[in-house]
Amino acid sequence: GTEKVLYTLPADFKNCWLHEPRPLLARPREPVIADKTDWSQPDGVFFLENVYAGRQMAGVERGSIKRLLVLESLPKPINFTGGMDPLSYVGTFTLPRVLGSVPVEPDGSAHFRAPALRPIFFVALDGRGRSVKRMQSFTQLMPGERQGCTGCHEPRTSAPFPYASAGMVAAARRAPSTLDAAGLAFDVPDFPRHVQPVLDRHCVRCHNPDDRKGGVDLCSDRGPMFSMGYYTLAAWGQITDGRNLARSNYAPYALGSGGSPLMAKIDGGHHDVKLPPEDLAAVALWLDASAPYPGTYAALGCGSIGGYQKNLQVLNNDKEWPTTRGAQ
Repeated sequence: GTEKVLYTLPADFKNCWLHEPRPLLARPREPVIADKTDWSQPDGVFFLENVYAGRQMAGVERGSIKRLLVLESLPKPINFTGGMDPLSYVGTFTLPRVLGSVPVEPDGSAHFRAPALRPIFFVALDGRGRSVKRMQSFTQLMPGERQGCTGCHEPRTSAPFPYASAGMVAAARRAPSTLDAAGLAFDVPDFPRHVQPVLDRHCVRCHNPDDRKGGVDLCSDRGPMFSMGYYTLAAWGQITDGRNLARSNYAPYALGSGGSPLMAKIDGGHHDVKLPPEDLAAVALWLDASAPYPGTYAALGCGSIGGYQKNLQVLNNDKEWPTTRGAQ
């Protein structure tokens, strides 16, 4: 036949797979690129050529994206169960920190400094501060590094656009922007601290344990792991954050503040409930910052035990508690 065995694992390698074997051919060594890392620098520079270039951007009007929200995913010290609880209810596994935002030029370009050696991701915001597209992975800068991209989730094989006739993009003609954190409601999102007070002011009078209009309870009473308000928003599908789903390439206005039904409800779409701008901004930022429950990884060891089926180190989990059954 045309097949030939190149290598097999030794017999004593039990329950072990050989992943991605790559036979090597003799070839000249590739050119070695000099290291341009400057360890004296605390940051680096990102350059975005065109935010409107990429997959699933059809229908997004040129000039409609005004800013990039820049966040970092905070290192997680431990994960007890393999699940995301109690950081979220079937959502994010890690906590983000909001670093600030930077302007996007009318032609879709951006140019800004960001801290080095941090896992960073972006959310493209429109003029109302709503999420148009949300990055579901992360990137990173080395100290002093300059890193550029053609667009937002553009095909990997695409090349930069030819600008010989049009000239350089607008952001390339100026110095890089600095991250602007002015006016942000928080840096690390915390539902009980930043969102529950908004629900208390505007929602709980109609959605509480004694008057569950629509069968909804948005109060701050604690369940076994989450508050009733948080549990209800997640269980009733009011948060669209990508969840723990094996998919990507979402359409515009599908995730975060741009796609969560909660935003429409608190912005005049639910019995004329219209929150003031500062409360709208706090909820929108929380949604764009992955919509977690606690604002600290200390919650992993604060006594929240959870009902995760693999949580075998806890003999008495909450699955059969009357409070759990009542919440369900």
